[in-house]
Amino acid sequence: MRSTFSGLELSRRALMTQQSAVNVVGHNVANANTPGYSRQEVVTSATGPYTSPSNVRPTGAGQIGSGVEIKSIERQFDSHIAAQYRLENSLQSQWEQKYSSMDQIEAIFNEPSDSSLRKTVDEFWSALQQLTTEPTELSSRALVRQSATSMVNTFQTMDRQLEQVSTDLDESIRAEANQINSTLKQIEDLNKRIVKINAMGDSPNDLMDQRDLLIDDLTEVLNVNVIEHANGDLTVTFPSENGEDIQLIDTVSSGNSVAELSYNTTDNDPGILTVVPAGEEEFVDISREEVTQGKIKGMFDSQDAVERYQGELQTYATSYTEAINEQHRQGFDLNGSSGQDFFVGTDDISTLAINPEINEDLSLIAAAGPQSLTPIDGDGNPTEPLSYNEDGELVDVDGNIVTDVEGKIASGELVFAKGDGENAKAMAELRHELAMEHQGTEVTFDGYYRSVIAELGIETDESFQMMENQKALANQFDMRQEQIRGVSLDEEMTKMIQYQHSYVAASRFTNTIDEMIDTIVNRLGIVGR
Repeated sequence: MRSTFSGLELSRRALMTQQSAVNVVGHNVANANTPGYSRQEVVTSATGPYTSPSNVRPTGAGQIGSGVEIKSIERQFDSHIAAQYRLENSLQSQWEQKYSSMDQIEAIFNEPSDSSLRKTVDEFWSALQQLTTEPTELSSRALVRQSATSMVNTFQTMDRQLEQVSTDLDESIRAEANQINSTLKQIEDLNKRIVKINAMGDSPNDLMDQRDLLIDDLTEVLNVNVIEHANGDLTVTFPSENGEDIQLIDTVSSGNSVAELSYNTTDNDPGILTVVPAGEEEFVDISREEVTQGKIKGMFDSQDAVERYQGELQTYATSYTEAINEQHRQGFDLNGSSGQDFFVGTDDISTLAINPEINEDLSLIAAAGPQSLTPIDGDGNPTEPLSYNEDGELVDVDGNIVTDVEGKIASGELVFAKGDGENAKAMAELRHELAMEHQGTEVTFDGYYRSVIAELGIETDESFQMMENQKALANQFDMRQEQIRGVSLDEEMTKMIQYQHSYVAASRFTNTIDEMIDTIVNRLGIVGR
């Protein structure tokens, strides 16, 4: 039979097991608010009984238990739910970025408001309309110049702001690429430590929490695949469109090496994301189409949106100002000259401006309409009518330039009607012409701009709705994660009381064994002394 002293070993195991269990509970409570922490639970099992089956074992009633031991400290974590959360969180991050950028673009267009482009264009139309009734008044001409200057400044301010949004996105993508490199290195370091601890038979629970938190951060930014191996190691890859995954962390074939990402930009082309795969030396380009989700995907989509609305703004500015120029060339200024553009640099908003000569001399605004003159011969009979072309030259009905009018005019000079505002009226009426096209439909200048604003509003609203939907899905899976790995203080307090009572009971058992041994050692054999 077993020795009395074996009871001490049994009680020791009981005390140490309950103490360790209380420590685990304390660790859970201490990390109840730690981001990414997974609740830990003690798994106990009975130790081997006395005695082991054998032909030479002592005789007795049967096997007797020898106590308890901690088999493992398990981390409460569901990798499947974690993968679902990462997917939805990645899409949430993507749409949050897209909505943030679309909100910026909406703020730049700022419609409707007193400082919007539509407001300044309306003021220019109104100034042209006023010039129609007061073509010789310098105040009316000054109003045209002022409203045109305000309109050009608004065009250029919007273009610069859109360009700045794109530049800021470039910098953000570059910063995210650098952060990915830092995250990959941290994951690699944790990989090494986790593998070593697992090899010793221990449970690197806290390190795995840290690593999973980094994986959450990584998948929030970029679409990656994560593969966990039996030894606790992780391999991280980026899915390439050619079917061969790019190794970001490869601990199998390249021996704990990590990839390095970079983002490079040029003046005219979209930025390129490049990567030197783990264990290799040559870089590989990652196309924008390969980035299918995550914050960087949202940034790429945002840059595309900025470029699209910049292009539509440029199309509007070019079509509008060139139409004004074409009509302006057909009119005549106060000096009787024609053929001059009102705007210059119309092919690029950054160079768009009022013609410097007109800006300096308001009399050069061609408000008067083209005149048709009918000369008379020496006998007083009317001859073939003449008119001015857009270059200010006299032409006949066939469009031929007339260089010599001698003999066609009886006396005096060709007279030009300075008070005529027909060309200003013609420029103002351009507002109602179907001079542009948007998505296959002919529209006016105002109609084109309204369509762009409507398109912007729809895209922004779509981004917001997608962001909210993805946020709800991500929160749903996050709650499911917390149900599994989260720390419930009530539950932990219950366990602590349970382990505390077990510890007290084990202590009493220890005292009982101590009394038994004291009886044997100090009291047996003293009778008759």
